[in-house]
Amino acid sequence: MASVKDVAERASVSVGTASRALRNVGYISEEVRNNVLKAAEELGYVANYSAQQIRSASAEKTVGIIISESTNDYFLKVIAQLNEKLLPHRYRILVLYSSAKFEEEEKNFRYLISNRVSTILFVPASEQQQYVLSLAKKNDINVIQLFVRAYENLDTVINDDEQGAALAAEHLAEQGCKKILLLDAPYKNFNPANVSPSRQAGMKRSGGTAEKIVVNYDPYSENAVDALKKILTEYSPDGVIAGIGKTGQYLATLLHNKKFDFRFVSFDDNSWFDCYGITAVRQGTSQLVENICELILRPDGAPRCFKVPEQLVIRST
Repeated sequence: MASVKDVAERASVSVGTASRALRNVGYISEEVRNNVLKAAEELGYVANYSAQQIRSASAEKTVGIIISESTNDYFLKVIAQLNEKLLPHRYRILVLYSSAKFEEEEKNFRYLISNRVSTILFVPASEQQQYVLSLAKKNDINVIQLFVRAYENLDTVINDDEQGAALAAEHLAEQGCKKILLLDAPYKNFNPANVSPSRQAGMKRSGGTAEKIVVNYDPYSENAVDALKKILTEYSPDGVIAGIGKTGQYLATLLHNKKFDFRFVSFDDNSWFDCYGITAVRQGTSQLVENICELILRPDGAPRCFKVPEQLVIRST
C-alpha cells in the first residue's frame, strides 16, 4: 500500500513537499506539483482520510458495499445476513449507493479506497471501472462483484438467474401460455448481450413452442406503472416473468385490480407473495452469503466464481 513517503521518493522531493502537493496547500511550483501527482498516480496512492480512526480500532476491519438500488428488498436482506455472519469476525459494514450511475459508482470506490476498507463488495453499475479497480488492487483491497459478472478477473458471487428464467418459462409453458414476456432489468450502462448471468438466454433455452419476448424495463423510473401498462397492452402476453421484485409488485397490483389477465412468475421472492399465491424464483440467499464470507475471510489470490442455484416456488398462479 503506497504511502506519502513512497510518493515523495518517487518524485524526488521531501515528505512535506509531497504532502502539500497532494493536499494542494502552500506554495509549490507547478512542475513539482505535477511530478508529485504523476508519482501518486503511478503508485496508486489514495489519501488515507481515516488513518487516525483506523489506528484506534486496528482490531476491526470494514467491508464496503456498493449497491445499485436503495429500495431493493433483496439487496437489504443479503446485507442483513452478511452483517450477522461477519460481526463475530470483527468486521463492520459500510453501505453506499450508486443508483446504477457510473459516476456515483466511481466516487463510491474512491471513498472506500481512501478509507482503507479491507474488502469492497459491489453490484456492477457499468463495465468501465477498470481504473478504480486497479487502484483498489494497488492498495491491497479485496474486491468482489455480486449478482452480475461484469469483470472476468474478479472474485464473483452470482445467483444463477439463467437457470431461474428457464424454470419460470418452462412453468408458464406447462400452464398453457403461448406468448411469454420477460421484463428484464434495464442494464443502462451495459450491452445486454454481455450480461452474465443472462435471464434472456435462460428463457430462450427453455424450449417449447411459446413465443418469447424480452423487454428491458426499469421499475424505478418515473411513471414506471404507466410504462408497464403500455408494454402489456402492446404485447398482450398470457405469461409474464418479472426480472426484478419491484416489477413483480406492480404486476400483482395490476392483476389484483383486474386491469390485465395473465399468469406470471417473479424473481426476488418476497414473503407477501405467499399471501397472493404468486409463483416466484427463489434465490439461495443463505448459500450466497456463505460464499461471500468465504471470499472475504479466506481470500485465495486467484479469482473465484460462485454460482448459486435457484428454485421455483410454485403457488396458485
